[in-house]
Formats: sequence, structure tokens, C-alpha cells
Amino acid sequence: MKHYLLLIVTTLILALTASAQRTIENPVIGARSMGACTGFFIDKIELKDNVTKFYLTNYHGYKEGWFRLASGTTLRAGDKRWQVTSAEGIDLDTQVYPKDDVEFVTHFVLNFPAIDASLEAVDFVEADDPNAYNLYDIALTDRKAEEIKQRITIPDHIKNYAANIKDNGKSLEPEEFTMEPATIKGKIYGLDLRTFGGAKVEFGIEVNIENPFLRRETVAAEIKPDNTFEIQVPMTVNHQDVWLRVKPIYSDHVVITAGKTVEVYFDFTQIYKPWELPDNKVTPYFAGENVDLNYAINLPFIRNFRNELVYNDESRKKVAYFTMPQYKQYILDGYDDYAKRIDAMPITKRAKEFLTLSLKFESANFLSRAYMDLPSFKARLNNEETIYMQVADQDFIDYPKILDIDHIMMFYTYDMASLLQAWGSSCNRWFQYYHWYGLSDGFDAKIWETLAAKEKLSKKEKNISASIAKKIRGRDTTRTAAEIAFVKKYIDKYEQYANEEQQRLAEMEKAFCDDVFRDGEGFFLDFYDVQGYCYDIKRGVVVPDSVIRKVEQMRNPFYAKYIKAKNAETIAKIEAEKARGGYFAHHAGESKTDSLLVELLKEHKGKVVLIDFWNTWCGPCRVAMKNMEPMKAEFEGKDVVFLYLADVSSPENEYNDLIPTVKGVHHRLPESDYDALKRKWNISGIPAYILIGKDGTVKDRDGYGTEYFREKINEELNK
Repeated sequence: MKHYLLLIVTTLILALTASAQRTIENPVIGARSMGACTGFFIDKIELKDNVTKFYLTNYHGYKEGWFRLASGTTLRAGDKRWQVTSAEGIDLDTQVYPKDDVEFVTHFVLNFPAIDASLEAVDFVEADDPNAYNLYDIALTDRKAEEIKQRITIPDHIKNYAANIKDNGKSLEPEEFTMEPATIKGKIYGLDLRTFGGAKVEFGIEVNIENPFLRRETVAAEIKPDNTFEIQVPMTVNHQDVWLRVKPIYSDHVVITAGKTVEVYFDFTQIYKPWELPDNKVTPYFAGENVDLNYAINLPFIRNFRNELVYNDESRKKVAYFTMPQYKQYILDGYDDYAKRIDAMPITKRAKEFLTLSLKFESANFLSRAYMDLPSFKARLNNEETIYMQVADQDFIDYPKILDIDHIMMFYTYDMASLLQAWGSSCNRWFQYYHWYGLSDGFDAKIWETLAAKEKLSKKEKNISASIAKKIRGRDTTRTAAEIAFVKKYIDKYEQYANEEQQRLAEMEKAFCDDVFRDGEGFFLDFYDVQGYCYDIKRGVVVPDSVIRKVEQMRNPFYAKYIKAKNAETIAKIEAEKARGGYFAHHAGESKTDSLLVELLKEHKGKVVLIDFWNTWCGPCRVAMKNMEPMKAEFEGKDVVFLYLADVSSPENEYNDLIPTVKGVHHRLPESDYDALKRKWNISGIPAYILIGKDGTVKDRDGYGTEYFREKINEELNK
């Protein structure tokens, strides 16, 4: 019996000793602080009956890189704490530099008191600071390790999505206009807010989409507590490359499709080994729609094209002294070379077609910027001021036709809307330079010569007309009394011939642009006009019926449909703002005395009044008004009045559409009264502001900005 009891006791002792001396190799870690995301790893943990040993490695990254661990470093579990007792291989509270000159790493050991053998997880905390070396949920048991892995590990079928992409031999779907939204959803595996420790970090999903009609639009959504996200993206075409930001870990292109869902997943734990990140960014993993396209767009192919041809120091030096024709050929040759590389890539047919469209876009973008980029590169090399080229030769700006990009399929790419503007500007700039202004004959000079040729003038009058034309070309602004009298006599005829010439040149310009952009077969010209008409929509103004009737005559009926739909949205917003009230409008002509300072202020006696000079056509005015709205809300119910002064240069329909969105008192003044008030206070431009105190006197007329006026208004209220 004694031997039997001895055997049992011995077995128990051995079991207890074994459990008290467990070793955990490469323990699973649930989360890290930002400070511990740069190469700080636990190689092994030894749990002994008298000590807990952490075997650690720090990757410095380079020879001069150092780290330092505080002597207050603790292990934590609930309300229990175990502070470090000693270190092996480093000195605590001291800068540690790498001893290894090859890998730049330091291996060391930290010793802590023995911790509870029953613990399943523990935290390693240097300090309560996101920049400290903190590791959370360090698994001490297999059960806990498996639980953490389930939470932070991205599934293999998602991670290995690219291996399952099959080429069915189909081409890209035809691009069409639409108003059906697309959906992007996904999950960030391993994201833990303890990483950021309360630091000010933006979280959320944001999609920037280049709406071909309105230019950039941005939509946003939150990341849910389970680290999933879903966002609806407004569309104007069936397929488009958009810019996805998953803050704070990812920012790059994604191809989406109207009515479909693109799924994007991320492995947050990748940031723990930044040197392993491809292109220094977290890898996206795709599912749902457009998997093959999103795989292709996230390859470095297009980025390499941009860098190799233009955007690196070597290429900039190469092209800086190119002429425009040389640069054009250089870009087109680069396009041909990369197009061949696309054909050889092991990707689907759809993906090859999409990358080719993107390649065309990038090439056209280079060429549209040539008049800015080439002088900029040259100036940078010579440390000189940049002087941009004024015009491109006609033979240069036919690149849209050469690249075959005047068609709707180009809207698959990210920023076709900007290219439309760039092409239109290049086309107009060339045509106006060579025809409206001319290399040797100015437009005005040509009109006076036309008048002299078509009207029955005396010999003396013909000489005067010729003299005026000569002076115009020579930039001579002096005029004799006879020339002044001649201009007054024939000004009506001049305007007649000028209008006829403008009409003729406008028709020539359209024909010229038709020829440049695919011989008039494409959609460019109509769409370029539509973009201009949609400018009102962006400003919150209803597009007039007269404009809609023009758009209805265009080849694509979607343009008018889209503008009408946006008009309906604008009208609904205006009516909602009107229903809310909070604005009071006085229009020009209601009372002559409205223009007088005493009349403007008499109903606001005893109140602080901020007068804002603005007009609907003034972009900075509109931005400043919007920025002030939160500040205005702070003064609701207090003796503060926001008084807005515009004049009749603000079209009445636009004015009426906009003022309901700007709470305050509005006056639309006759131009003479508006100018008189501006002269009174020596105002030369808008926006401009006058602050009136409670005593009715001017307190400030030089200020600008929300914070400035918040302080000034509070000063006046407290008097």
C-alpha cells in the first residue's frame, strides 16, 4: 500500500511540476498597440513555478533603429498585475541598438513573477499609450489560441480567391448609363480598436466616385462592431473604377457594377510585419462581382507604367527637354509596349480589356497634361520658375482618335470626366489660338477688315479702318479723334460682323472637334456640353427648362433623364429648406430704401449683425457660407443676426433656389445700391464681411473665417 500511495503522490507532483513549467511557442496574439506593430514579437513563453519568461525579438529595420522598454512593463489579467523583474540581453529604460548588422534584430528575455497557472490569456503592457509596446490577448492555452484564431484569421477560401479565377473567354460587358447604385461590402479580419488605444484615428469606409456628369462624389459608411461594412455607391454608368478608402488601413482602386455587390476583405494582422506588405499596403481579397478585374487592377501594372514612363526622377530627366511631338511619340510608344505586355499576362480576357482601357486613360492623361508637365520637369531640373506652354499643335491633340478613346467604354476607368474636360480645353485652346486670336491677325482686327471690305466706305474711312486693325495687331491702344469717331459710327456694323464671324467660327470649332474626336462618331461633343449644363446641379440650382430642351435633342436620351431626376432632387431639397424656414428674403426693387444702411439695420437694433457680401456666382462665397453654418447654429436664440447682401448679378432663379439653404436675412439689391455700400466700406472683392455691434456701430470689416467671427461675435455679445 505504501508503494501504491508513493506512486500516486509522485505522479501528482510530476503533473503539477509539468503544468507549472509549460512552454508556449510563438503564442497567438489577439491584438497589438501601434507601437508593437513595427516588428515586436514573442518567440516563446515559459511558465515556471517561480518565474514567467518572455523570449522576445525586436526587428529594428535598419542599423540606427533603436527601441526602449520601460521598467514598468507588466503582465495583466483582469485586475491582476505582474511587473517585470529583470531583463536578459537588454537594459530596461535604455535605448537598444541592433547588434546584428545583417538582419538588424535583437533577441532578449524579460522575466516576470510566476503568474496563475489557470490563466488562459494575458496582456503584455509597457504603458497605457498606443505608441508603447503592448500585446493583448496572448493565448496561454490551445483552447484560447483556437478561439482567437477564429476571430482574427481570414478564411483560406477568401485569402486564396485568385487561384479560383477562371477565364470564360468573355469580353467586358457593354458600358451603359444608369442610375442604379452598386454595393461594396466586406470585413476587416483581426481589426481591434485596442491597437489605437484611444488615439485620434479615422475609422470608416469612404468611396470617391468620379461621376461623369458632376465630377467627384463621396459616400461614406461606418465599420460595424463586428468589423464588417457595407456601402451603397451612386452610379451613372453600369461599371466604374472607384477609389475605396477603408480607414485607416487601405486606399486604392476597386471596380464596381450597378445593381451588383463587390466584396472586399482585409487581414489587419498584415500590419504587424510591415516589411512583408506588397507596395507597403494591406492586401485586399475579393469576392462577389468583378473578382478578375479587381485582381488585375490591384497588380502594380498600371502604377509601373506611370512610374516607368513619367513619374520617376530618371524618366522626368529623359522627357524634360522633349518637344511636344517627341513627347507624344514617346507616350504612344510606351502605350504600345505595355499593351503587348497586357496580352502576355496570365489574367482573364475581361481583365486584359479593362487594363487596356486603363492604359489608354493613363496615356491620354499624360498627353493632356503635357503643356504643364514638360515645362515643370525642365524648370525643376534647372531650379527655374515654371512657364507653362500656351498651346499644343493641331497634330498633337489628335491623340484621342489615335488611342480610340471617344467612346462610352472609357467610363470603366476612374476619371474619364476630367479627361473630357482636358480634351475639350486642349481642343478649344488650339482652335481659339489659331483662329479666334490668330498667330498674325487678331479677331478684332479681322472684323474691322471685314467691315471695310463689305461696307461702302470712303477711301479715307477705309484707311482709318486699316489703321485701327494695324494698331490692334501691334497692341497699340492709342486712338486718334478720327478713329474714335469712326468706331462710334460703325459700332453696330462691327457687332453684326463680329456675331456672324463668331457663329462661323463656332461651327468650324465643332467640325474641328468632331474631326479630332473620332470624326464625329463618338459621344464626346454632346457629353462635353452636358457636363457644362450639370454645373448648376452641383451648385444646388435647378437646370432651366430651356437647357433641358437642348439636351433632349441630343443622341442619348439618358442625359435629359438624368438632369430631370437631379432637378427633382434639388427642388425637393429647396422645398424642405423652405418648410424649415429661418430665412427672410428682400428682393431688389421692393423698396429703394432697402439699399440704405439705416434701413438694413433698423429692424435689428440692439443686436450683433454680421453682414456678408456675396453673389450666387461667387464660389468662395458659397464655400464660406457653408463653413459658417455650424457656427451660426451656436448662436441660435441669441441676439445675433446674419445679414446677406447680393445684387441683381445673381440670377433671380438661382438666388431663390439657394437662399433657403442659408439661414438669415437676405437682401438682393440693385447693383447701384450694392456698389454704393461696397464703396462706403472700401470693399473691392467678395466675400467680404462687416460686423456691427449692439450699439449699431461698425466693429470689424477686415475679418474672415469661422473661428475669427465666432470670437468676435462672442466679444460683442458679452459687452
